[in-house]
Amino acid sequence: MGTSSHSTTNPTGDLAYNAPVSSVRVPTSGRYGFEQAVRASWAGGAFLKTDTRTPLEIVAAARWRIAIRLTVVMMVIYFGFILLVAYGKSFLATLVAPGLSLGILLGALVIVVAWVLTWTYISWANRHYDEAVTKLRR
Repeated sequence: MGTSSHSTTNPTGDLAYNAPVSSVRVPTSGRYGFEQAVRASWAGGAFLKTDTRTPLEIVAAARWRIAIRLTVVMMVIYFGFILLVAYGKSFLATLVAPGLSLGILLGALVIVVAWVLTWTYISWANRHYDEAVTKLRR
């Protein structure tokens, strides 16, 4: 794409500086949206014109997005179970096996889902967030 240039910040901080695309250093790893957003903002992509956040703010926003999504999933499951306890007592009293009701099984499942969602967040943070923050510190 040889001769194209874009508006970016030069070493002295001037936003009107036009640097050739080939001179912009772009991180090469990552599979999730925040890393693509960071790459696009550093490379003068669509985010440069519409998104004036710093790369650290983009990474922090990605962390909030996943945290909010996982929180919403947990709240839906938890409050769904609470509503079942309040309004579906006969349904929860259904025996799945001798001595095991559907209510006990779903209650245990709520706890297991909480552990799985926690593991999901920790796994995501270890693989993507921590790596991105480490790159930004350099």
